[in-house]
Amino acid sequence: MPEYIYTSKSIDSKVFNGTIEAENLEGFYKIIKERSQFCIKVKELGAQSLSLSFKSNRLKLKDLSIFCRQFSTMLTAGLPVIKCLDILYQQTTNKQIKVVILGVYEAVQRGESLSKAMKSQKNAFPILLLNMVEAGEASGSLDTVMKRLAEQFEKDNKMSNKIQQALIYPLFLMVLSFVVILIMLIFVLPGFMKMFKDLGGTIPITTQILIGISNFILNYWYLLIIGIIFLSIITKLYLRSPAGRLNFDKLKLKIPVMGKLMMIVESSRFARTLASLFSSGLPIIQSLEIVCKIVKNAYMQESLYKVIEDVKRGTALSISVRKLNLFPIMLCSMLSIGEESGNMDDILMKTSLYYDEESDTAIAKMVTLIEPCMIVFLAVVVGFIIISIITPIYSIYSSINSGSGM
Repeated sequence: MPEYIYTSKSIDSKVFNGTIEAENLEGFYKIIKERSQFCIKVKELGAQSLSLSFKSNRLKLKDLSIFCRQFSTMLTAGLPVIKCLDILYQQTTNKQIKVVILGVYEAVQRGESLSKAMKSQKNAFPILLLNMVEAGEASGSLDTVMKRLAEQFEKDNKMSNKIQQALIYPLFLMVLSFVVILIMLIFVLPGFMKMFKDLGGTIPITTQILIGISNFILNYWYLLIIGIIFLSIITKLYLRSPAGRLNFDKLKLKIPVMGKLMMIVESSRFARTLASLFSSGLPIIQSLEIVCKIVKNAYMQESLYKVIEDVKRGTALSISVRKLNLFPIMLCSMLSIGEESGNMDDILMKTSLYYDEESDTAIAKMVTLIEPCMIVFLAVVVGFIIISIITPIYSIYSSINSGSGM
């Protein structure tokens, strides 16, 4: 039977430290409650410390989907919330998740609702989950809400993984191109420079440019590193500013192929999230405010805030979204159909599934285009360097032959 080292307080603020042997976390808290105390910190003997003061980070999408899926299954089976949290705590091996669940468990033991307990966990849970759990508690459909959240996070995680996997090969080619060019400028070209000086002859302008670049890298490499670091810092600060992020995100939407892919992904996220919120019973204004915080593109986010203002003034959601000229026409049409039929959540969910399939096609197309573009870029740059080296060699060789003929 596991032992728990704990620190607790009584009603008169007296502090207690000790060890309690209990079957599980639920049994431990039952003993503490019988003693008219409340737990401040607890550690399972032999395990890493699980202090409630641990600064938890936001949980990953994969962890959230597993958490919600298991929670939903247990709620459907008729288990109470506190028992679900106890089981989740016992079977979780990830320290970060264990700390978060322990914090939620402690708050629920004090009489707080599940949504309020989750909100107290230092932004460990996303705003979508917090609001939907709150709506699920109010409507008595927490098991259904947890199931929808699990599906939402699973799809978001799947989409994120697809995009990351699609970018691996292009990034590899980009790094390879940089390394090849650097090797030729630092190690290959200097050897030919010595030969050019010894043999003399006219050096073409392209070769002179390459020699200048090579000399700069060899002699002033530290300035190059300082410049790159300085430029990186300035760029990072600019992108962190509201105006910088807004302009950059607006520019990203205009990039061929990549911009279309981003629009499809955001359209899918917009439709799926809004469908989940509507089906949970949240009002339209609150749902749109949550969607605005979930959309990752700052330009689209700012545009959606205009939609909220329009809807507050009584404008139909489909009309307001269409006015933006931002989302695909199909999404606007589906919103209109949902408003007319009164079946908005189901229509939006089917729309998100359509855009999920479209995103797969867009990702495949993007990879198909990027690969040859990177190969052509590498071929052009390396070819330019080789031609710039061969041209003066041929010129010198011709001069030597003509001199010998005379």
